[in-house]
Amino acid sequence: MNSGLYDMTKLEDAKIIGGIGSLLFLLGGLGFWGKPSLLAIVGLVLTALAVKYIADETREKSIFDNFVYFLFLSVLGLIIAALIGIASLVGSMFIGRFAAILSAIVSFFFYWIILVASSLFLKRSFETIAAKTENSMFSTAGKLYFIGALTIIIMIGFLLVFVALLLTVIAFFTLKTTGTSLTF
Repeated sequence: MNSGLYDMTKLEDAKIIGGIGSLLFLLGGLGFWGKPSLLAIVGLVLTALAVKYIADETREKSIFDNFVYFLFLSVLGLIIAALIGIASLVGSMFIGRFAAILSAIVSFFFYWIILVASSLFLKRSFETIAAKTENSMFSTAGKLYFIGALTIIIMIGFLLVFVALLLTVIAFFTLKTTGTSLTF
């Protein structure tokens, strides 16, 4: 095994870009649950860039791969939920209110399943970042996000996801950029 130091410039960039990105994602999502805002989208892109920098510096491809799977499943879940929601709205005009309510419940259930699956990939990505950067805050954020996704169905999960997103901001801003070594 070789031992080396991280490129401090890339980690400093990841710290700043990831911190700002995760903060924008948090702020952009606060007023728009269920609808992506431009602020949240920009924040997510910046966070993905920071995760890519960390993956490159740690030479751990799975960090970014798992984050991309998280993003893909999250977007897929939103699209499926929106399509089912639109279908239920149109269907309610023809078959009644009960069918619309049932369709909305089915839409939420499908979104919840995909949200749980996507959160597992985020958890994996953040746990690997935590191990590679010696910043356990990432691991805690990933676990809380996963538990939050699981418990969204009983509403407590919304609070847990919010705390996880807040911890993600803190994790990026507390990322060590000096004296961090890596075994690879």
